[in-house]
Amino acid sequence: MKPEENNILISVCIATCNRIDLLKKLLISLCEQNLDKNFEIEVVITDNDSEYSAFPVIESLKGSVPYTIKYFKQPQKNISLTRNVCVANSTGEYICFIDDDETADKEWIKNLVNCIRDFNADAVFGYVEPVFDSNIPEIFKFREFYFTPVASTGSLASYYYTTNCIIRTDLIKSEKTPFDPNYGLTGGEDAHLFEKLASKGAVFISSTSAVTYEFIPFNRGTYKYLFNRALRGGQAYLRRNLEQSKDMTFKLISIMKISLEFLYGIFLFILSPFSKKKSVLATLKIGDAIGKCRAVLFKFKELY
Repeated sequence: MKPEENNILISVCIATCNRIDLLKKLLISLCEQNLDKNFEIEVVITDNDSEYSAFPVIESLKGSVPYTIKYFKQPQKNISLTRNVCVANSTGEYICFIDDDETADKEWIKNLVNCIRDFNADAVFGYVEPVFDSNIPEIFKFREFYFTPVASTGSLASYYYTTNCIIRTDLIKSEKTPFDPNYGLTGGEDAHLFEKLASKGAVFISSTSAVTYEFIPFNRGTYKYLFNRALRGGQAYLRRNLEQSKDMTFKLISIMKISLEFLYGIFLFILSPFSKKKSVLATLKIGDAIGKCRAVLFKFKELY
C-alpha cells in the first residue's frame, strides 16, 4: 500500500486596498478550489486601506469558508510593505500570490503546486485571463495590452509577477526584506524581488494551466490608462536594470534603444488610421519609451 503523503500547507497571500466586492469574490473562489486530500490552505490578507474596509468582509466570511483567514493591517501607502506583512505571517511550505481584483480557477492551487514539484522549481508563474467590463470598447479588449506573454507549462519563465504565482516559502523568507519598499509607490517591486532571486540561481517556471481571472474595469479601457501603465512599467524596468549596472556603456546603449522604441511607436501611430489595434500598440510603445527615458534622466526618483 502506498504510504499517505504528509499534509502540505499553502499560504495564499492577498494585499488588498478598498476593493470590498472584488475581494469577496476572490475569497469565495478560493472556497471552490479542487485540492488534493493532503493539501491545506491558509489565506493571509493584509489591508492597505487606512479605513480597513476589508475587515467587515472577512468577519462575515469567517466560519463559513473551508480555510483559515489571517487578517493584518498596514496603513502606510506602500504595496511592498503590505506584501511583506503577508510573507512574514505565512506559515505554509509554499506561498501563492494573487491580487484582490482576481478570482482563481478551481484547479489554480493544485496546478501551481504540481508544477513547482514536477519541475523541481523554486517558483511558478501562471496565466492571467482578463475579464473585461462589458462597457469597455472592443479596441481595448486584447490580453496583450494588460499582461505579459506566458510560455508553455514547464518552460523557463521570462516574466515575473505576483498576480499569479507560487514560490517556496523558505526562499522568499531568505530575504530580510523581500519586497523593496523603495518600489512600493512606483511599482515593479515584484519583478525586482524575483530578478534578484533568479540572479542567485533560483529556477522559475511558467504554467499556462494555473489560471486566474482579473477584472478589467471600464476606467482601464482607455488610452490614458494604458499610456500611464506603460510609462510606469518602462520606468520601473529600466530603473532596475540601471541599478544593477553602473556601467556608462549600458546607459548609452539604453538611450539608443529608447530612441529606437520611441521612433517605432511613432511609426505605429502613423499607421494607426489603418488599424485601431496599432494605435493602442503605439500608445504602449511611446509610453514605455518615455518611462525609460525618465528613469535615465531623473535617476530613479519616485515620480508618482
